[in-house]
Amino acid sequence: GLAINKTVSDIQAAKAQAIHSQVSFHEQSVSLQITANTAINDEVLLLSFNHPLEDQQDIDIHLKHTGSGQYQADMPAITPGKWYLTLQSLDTARPWRINTTAFLPGTTIDMNAE
Repeated sequence: GLAINKTVSDIQAAKAQAIHSQVSFHEQSVSLQITANTAINDEVLLLSFNHPLEDQQDIDIHLKHTGSGQYQADMPAITPGKWYLTLQSLDTARPWRINTTAFLPGTTIDMNAE
């Protein structure tokens, strides 16, 4: 019901802003570069890793803004395989989200509002 409508609304907001993110994985950290047709200046973004079969492996990472559309955070070791990723704003006044499926570990993935 309401949760699905909010999710759809947040995805549509990301499309309207043409949000694109390039996520780079390092040995013990993750960084991303985000671009959009409107400024994204959130102090923190939430990157969620959802395992398709074992929800106890799900991980939420808070990425801190480091300037010029760059965000970074420490990242624990992750089980290799298929993951559903969601990147979203925590700003309740301007919510958005983008989703993708990725096979990890990887070095870099693109996340786009589709």
